[in-house]
Amino acid sequence: MSFKRTDELFRHSEQWHRLASQRFEELLDTTTHPKARLLLEFLSERERTIATGIRERRLGLAPKVASTWFQYTPDETIGQSIDALGVTDDITLDELIERALHLHLEFTKLYGELAGLASHPEVQAAFLDLHSYADVEGHHFARNAMEFQGDT
Repeated sequence: MSFKRTDELFRHSEQWHRLASQRFEELLDTTTHPKARLLLEFLSERERTIATGIRERRLGLAPKVASTWFQYTPDETIGQSIDALGVTDDITLDELIERALHLHLEFTKLYGELAGLASHPEVQAAFLDLHSYADVEGHHFARNAMEFQGDT
């Protein structure tokens, strides 16, 4: 395990969400299904928005919270889940929704674990806020995805 500061973990999270946004954009080049294309555009924008929200939260951290160290190695399944979004010929709407929901669950799980590992109450609160933010965004996506699937 390596030691990381709270602001570094927020920065890594922001980068992961930006990478996910890029992967969704790459999938646009290989997808012909109109609904899948619309959903990919939505997902890419959503991940950029989440990354921006994480950045704003990181910049808003009190210096003593941002510089708090704790021992944790971020779960490598986030990177694997983002890689799993990789370019696939003509991804179906169901496959896309499944992959996006899996990625959302990985992010939410990670932020919850980080909150549980934090020894400083303000650090814990920062990651609980990030966990709640990711959770709300995930529920919003799931609700939209169900409506999108039902609209044939």
